[in-house]
Amino acid sequence: MKVLNTIALITLTIELFASCQNNQEKNKIQSIPQTQSVPQATDSITPQKAGAVYAEGTTDEAISAKIKHYLITDYLKDDMKVIPASDRKFQFQTVDLNNDGRQEIFINFLTPYFCGSGGCTLLLLNSNWHIITHFTVTTTPIMVEPHKGSKWAKLMVKDAGVWKDLNYKNGKYPSNPSLLPKSKYDAPSSDALVIFSDEFSPAKTFDF
Repeated sequence: MKVLNTIALITLTIELFASCQNNQEKNKIQSIPQTQSVPQATDSITPQKAGAVYAEGTTDEAISAKIKHYLITDYLKDDMKVIPASDRKFQFQTVDLNNDGRQEIFINFLTPYFCGSGGCTLLLLNSNWHIITHFTVTTTPIMVEPHKGSKWAKLMVKDAGVWKDLNYKNGKYPSNPSLLPKSKYDAPSSDALVIFSDEFSPAKTFDF
């Protein structure tokens, strides 16, 4: 009996030792993913914080400063008291629309104060800071079709899911795309300049 009891005790001791070893191994295995998950999560966030590459004609600090001054002291002078600070943002794009060697300036207001269900307010200024067109209920991106000579480029925008042509006439472009007929073209040309597109031509956002 003593021999049997001794054997049983030895067997129980071995089983307990083996069980402890297995639990330790399980704990080690379970701890590895928890340790590795932290750098994986960090890596997934890092690219989103990296500096963006903006489209040409959208980042000049001197031009943005002039636009800010123009908005505060002129165009939005009477609205500044009621525009929330969070809505005082704009983007711009410079482009020569009529091949005269001078850059016109698009200003895109992209915050709720300037936007509705149909689109947002945009401005087009000439090089002398005079308004060419005050666009209303307009959605971006804006497509600038290539042109020759001194004629002004045709603009194309999407309104209610269809493309509309904005042709320069009598010193300005149509201001409300929703009032225009559907374009005879199903889409802009492959050579069109894309502006204010987060996917293809992101513009830097400035405060005023």
